[in-house]
Amino acid sequence: MKWTDLAADLTYIGLLWVYWMLPGGLSRHYRTGDFSPEPPMSALLLLTLGCRPDAATDTAAEPGVSRLQTPGGALLANGGILYVVDAISGELSRLDPETGSVTALALGGGPTRLVGGADGMYISLRGAGAIVAVIDDGGVLTETGRAALDGEPYGLALSLDGETLYAARSLAGEVVALDTATLTIQQTWRVPDEPRWLARSPDGASLVVASALHGTLSHIDLDVGTVTDLLLPELTGQKLHSESMRAGDRRVLSPRITGDPDFSDDGAVLAVPLLLVDTAPTEDNADTSYADEGLIPGSNRFSGGVIELPVEGGLPAPDDARLLGIRSGNSTHAQVSAFFGSYPSAAVYAPGERVLWVPMEGSRAVVTLDADEPLDARDYGAPYFELRPMAAVAVDAGPCGVVFDGGAAFAYSFLDQHVTALPVEELAYARVDHAEAALAALVSEALDLEETFDIDLPEAIWITHDPDLLDPLERLPVSDAREADLEIGLTLFYTANDGRMGQEGADVSCTTCHAEGRADGQTWHLTVGPRQTPSLSGQIGDTAPFTWSSDVETIADEARNTSVRRMGGVALSTNDLGRLEGVIDQLRRVQLPETAEPEAAARGAVLFERAGCDACHVGEALADADHYDILSDTTTNTPTLRGIATTAPYLHDGSAETLLDVLTLSDAGMMGNTAGFTDAERAELVAYLETL
Repeated sequence: MKWTDLAADLTYIGLLWVYWMLPGGLSRHYRTGDFSPEPPMSALLLLTLGCRPDAATDTAAEPGVSRLQTPGGALLANGGILYVVDAISGELSRLDPETGSVTALALGGGPTRLVGGADGMYISLRGAGAIVAVIDDGGVLTETGRAALDGEPYGLALSLDGETLYAARSLAGEVVALDTATLTIQQTWRVPDEPRWLARSPDGASLVVASALHGTLSHIDLDVGTVTDLLLPELTGQKLHSESMRAGDRRVLSPRITGDPDFSDDGAVLAVPLLLVDTAPTEDNADTSYADEGLIPGSNRFSGGVIELPVEGGLPAPDDARLLGIRSGNSTHAQVSAFFGSYPSAAVYAPGERVLWVPMEGSRAVVTLDADEPLDARDYGAPYFELRPMAAVAVDAGPCGVVFDGGAAFAYSFLDQHVTALPVEELAYARVDHAEAALAALVSEALDLEETFDIDLPEAIWITHDPDLLDPLERLPVSDAREADLEIGLTLFYTANDGRMGQEGADVSCTTCHAEGRADGQTWHLTVGPRQTPSLSGQIGDTAPFTWSSDVETIADEARNTSVRRMGGVALSTNDLGRLEGVIDQLRRVQLPETAEPEAAARGAVLFERAGCDACHVGEALADADHYDILSDTTTNTPTLRGIATTAPYLHDGSAETLLDVLTLSDAGMMGNTAGFTDAERAELVAYLETL
């Protein structure tokens, strides 16, 4: 610590003490944006916690110096300039917050993540299967290199010296190291469960890879080249119905990583955004209008949060993890729930602090959590979270990234295509205000007082309610507005707090289960039986009928069934159903990597016909629009095989974990017949299926 900083701190503490001694001191509240009288405990709390009002900005980088919080996020800051990639428009945009000017470079191919180095930027093109190098030459964006990298390249990270680019090939199950000068692959690591997001440790010695399925983290030791797979810890929560909650019954919750992780500045902690999902049957859904499906009876089936893992010897330690909650399902705070309830798309540490900034992609908010401050330990239902001082600020729809540049912070909202300047100091005040209420509650409990403080513990504190009221230079358009029907359809697909789509407080959207239009790898135990999540990618309009066992003829009809009968929404208009159908039926096909064994796949194509698979899986859709009684009493529609390599588990009930398991079940001859196949032939047939 500098002596000047210590002197400033002592001076500030002295002023606070004088302030505390004054009767009826004032405490600034950002719930309503005004000042209101409060007991002098607020000043004492600040003294106790060592929090001064400008603490949020003291430890930030010097002006003009950037810290990329989510290595390879959709938003990058560099020396006062912001860069944004938008997968829908296919553009890289350059924004100047000082002037509001925006320039764009068309890249095509679904630009997904970008990182910045001394010599420029590197961008993953997920749809085109490529990595692109771009420089900013005095405000002019120029592409300087492009290299093929199939298997849907997603997350990116740079080495400390900027000479190595790390990229996750999500559908190839690999992370690769590329030479930034030539964009050629230097090293490859195998990683399970669709690796998507990367975080490099501050010392440059390791990478953490977050995968889309099964709550899988992988640690790559860059010095020795080893890969260690880490599963997030098993978590339990309360059953949703009231009788079980009173009885204390517990159930296992499935963790799914939902966005970019981040290391604290000192590398001691890793934060991972996640969604905890309750897939089990619910006993109290018989009274609902959607009882035949029974997916959303209750507000805690989907719970967003951040899990913090201490890093020990360079390796994250899941067994010692803490789960930090972003609560929104409490019915007494319905307005707050509608404000930010959804799933986190990143977990970003403020520079020099243990304060997490969390964009909630299915909402219109960025939430902050003070990870270091203990708070209330009460049980809010399913699951148990550790609560921390929390504040939230309104942004535009679809916040998917946060970045710091000097003392400023910015969020990118991809649905409304805006970058918003975030009120850093106001959020710091709000967290202090929340901490005061929590501390009072905890002191009352610890002292076993008969009369407790009468303090309402809010679940979040709002900073600004309407981003349209922000100064134009605080809300920058990224590119031209989208066509209206597309914008409405995308918003319906992603938004988790629209009462037409889902039950209030359920915090659920289409993307909760169909992240980016894909499948979440979950099997849901509904009242009609177990059903696994199908993928929506690949322009599915030609694969009717829809769902596993019903004669639903159009995507619009299925969207209505899902929103009302499964998600508990009120209703969508015919026009909105058409817009939602338009978005779903334009979700692009998965971009599978080239097979490593083309000869084996070619032999598998012959075996596909020999087994009789082509009797039902026919035409461009690889489905015959018919249904059959297969392996159960359920009449099951023929599913498409397009992109089947990415849709495990298999069969309508998720009972087959792998494609090889499916072929084993087909020995009985009810789905083709592979009874006479050797192990080698089964492997060749799998190799062919993985190319579809």
